[in-house]
Amino acid sequence: MNSSDDQLTTIIERARALGPLERADYIRRACGPDETLLSRVLLALQEDESKPGFWDEVGQAESHGVATTQSLEGQRLGQYRIVSKLGSGGMGDVYLAERADDEYQQRVAIKLVRGGVFSPQVQSRLRMERQILATLQHPNIARLLDGGRAPDGTPYLVMEYIDGEPIDVWCNQRRLPVSERLRLVRVICGAVHYAHQNLIVHRDLKPNNILITANGTPKLLDFGIAKLLDARYSAQTLAVTHIEYRVLTPAHASPEQIRGDVLTTASDTYVLGVLLYELLCGRRPFQLAGSNLTEIERIICEQEAPTPSAMVARTAEESPELLDDIAACRSTTGARLQRDLRGDIDNIIGMAMRKDAERRYSSAEQLGADIARHLTGQPVLAASDVWLYRVRKFVVRHALAVAAAAAAIVTLTAFAAVTFVQSKRIAYERDIATTERTRAEQVSSFLVELFELSDPSRSRGNQVTARELLDIGARRVNLGLADQPETRATLLGTIGRVYNSLGL
Repeated sequence: MNSSDDQLTTIIERARALGPLERADYIRRACGPDETLLSRVLLALQEDESKPGFWDEVGQAESHGVATTQSLEGQRLGQYRIVSKLGSGGMGDVYLAERADDEYQQRVAIKLVRGGVFSPQVQSRLRMERQILATLQHPNIARLLDGGRAPDGTPYLVMEYIDGEPIDVWCNQRRLPVSERLRLVRVICGAVHYAHQNLIVHRDLKPNNILITANGTPKLLDFGIAKLLDARYSAQTLAVTHIEYRVLTPAHASPEQIRGDVLTTASDTYVLGVLLYELLCGRRPFQLAGSNLTEIERIICEQEAPTPSAMVARTAEESPELLDDIAACRSTTGARLQRDLRGDIDNIIGMAMRKDAERRYSSAEQLGADIARHLTGQPVLAASDVWLYRVRKFVVRHALAVAAAAAAIVTLTAFAAVTFVQSKRIAYERDIATTERTRAEQVSSFLVELFELSDPSRSRGNQVTARELLDIGARRVNLGLADQPETRATLLGTIGRVYNSLGL
């Protein structure tokens, strides 16, 4: 057994000796950032919770409705009075309520868990969830304020009431451009990462669970179906044979969630990719309408989604009017939207939505960081690491500096070229002058030597005629200057003119 196995065994043994909440805190500290170790610990601890019966009771409790949750307006729960029903989600119904004790004015959202039969084990699970939610203190997560039990024994949670609109509706009504939508999702990534650090997976990051307040602050709702990353809260222990019994939204579920596999933080990363896809290109990555459960599982687990830019192109072919509406909600045109999504955005969403959880971003924080890199023109992690891509991103990011440097390089290159040409011309002219000077000296020397032949001291008293001098000169030129054709031609030309002038 190696040191890694020893560490795994130690963590599992110590975790088994702890209560649920203490266990969660211990696992978080013991595993640290090691996602692989965390997954191995959770898988091992699942065996402790695999006994039949416990989760059957949960399913039974949630499948039996009670009348008390159907007409609660005006009734009082603890310090709160029910005002109206807001909707249903997760494992229960949500109501708008307000303080009933006149201590101070406050509006809250109360979530009542469906069901009328709650065994001690089920109640223990719900108390744990309440305690877990109470640990989440983040400006972008709806806070848990209180909790209790209705007169009929139904557990309820009192949550911070968020007066806002779903993120997709809010963005479209304000015609938010792509860049602003990216900034919103980046903030959401930070909130999700905070929950992950507390070992909580949201599991249902659909637009209706992300409200935007009047001042533009995103708020994550409904951690009611989130499960602590502990064996008791892993998806495998909750999962049953068929998809219809799982608590999820298929259009916003990861492949491993659809299959009922163990969920880690990577599942939320996938769903953040789906959310980003929908917010940016106006359509969902998979068209599930009319599909049965088997087809849904096959599509999400096996079929590759088209890239966002490809989806925009498809929309242009299928329904130009729809694309015009989608683009208008993003303050752009269809062609421009496709260009904006092509490249970085395609790669970022593609990496977040990879079928293999281990090949996605390692955390929601890393996804948010890649979005930030794209917004500032830096190379993103999701792009292939090729030098041309990095150079292009550098040029875009430092356009002014690169333009100035390019201008300087062009100027220096032009100056160097002009200097080189001028130096070549000067050298050429210098060589010509040197050649001409040498030639003149050779001609002068030749003529001096030629006329010295007529000196009586050298001709031994014999008189040398002009023709003889010219004949001797011509022979010397032909023999002595054979390797200097230009000088030879000059002298022969001179001798020829003398022959002609003397009538010879």
